[in-house]
Amino acid sequence: MAIWTKTPLWGRILAGCIVVALLVAAVVLVNTLGSKPSVVAAQETQLQEKDAEIQSLQDQVKNLQADYLKQAETFGALRTEIDALKAVQAQRLDENPVVVVNQAPEEKEFVWDGKSFQGLAPFFFDGDPLIAQHKERGKDMTYECSKDYGVFFTMDSGVVQDEPTVYHEKKYGAVGFVPCTEGKLIQLWTEHWSESALHNQVHIVELYLPLPESVTVEQALEALMKDDGKPLAYMFAADGTHELIVGDQLK
Repeated sequence: MAIWTKTPLWGRILAGCIVVALLVAAVVLVNTLGSKPSVVAAQETQLQEKDAEIQSLQDQVKNLQADYLKQAETFGALRTEIDALKAVQAQRLDENPVVVVNQAPEEKEFVWDGKSFQGLAPFFFDGDPLIAQHKERGKDMTYECSKDYGVFFTMDSGVVQDEPTVYHEKKYGAVGFVPCTEGKLIQLWTEHWSESALHNQVHIVELYLPLPESVTVEQALEALMKDDGKPLAYMFAADGTHELIVGDQLK
């Protein structure tokens, strides 16, 4: 105690600083040693997660390899069966050779009796499912051509391509023909509705082949007029103009 009191002031201050520094160093050392286990634990957890991912990938590879082997075995079995069938077929051909005649089958010329439009059925398909708004009562309808030949239509009194089906200021049902190019829109409207079929009274068939040279559009329209009992036929041209064919009942 006497020595401490005799120590100069600056010496006592220096000694105090040294003591404080030693205490701080001791605290830091303790904290560092205490934190190492938690860091190591976190690293071990990460390693375990990576190991689990690697194991999962390895399992997937094994499954894929197993599937591939199964498919390869199936393919091999099918190939063996095909080869066996080919061998049997070759043996039968050797025993009973087939005589091949290089002659094309005779093409039959299409003949239409002109009595019914349905006789032209090999050249057209039903377009009703493709009529937009067909099942919307009283709505404007459109039909988009899918081929480059044309459509035939049957309808109760209404409007087609902006032309009302009127004769001498009276409304009539009509049939008609509109030439097509792919994507062309045909406009139709009628106020008449089928309660049984639940659609507007319009029907369309579209040519997916050109009419045979022996049949004119006018002849086809006249047959359609008779089949469907319509007194008018509208024969449109590519430029939008039309010729009106009037049935005998209106003459």
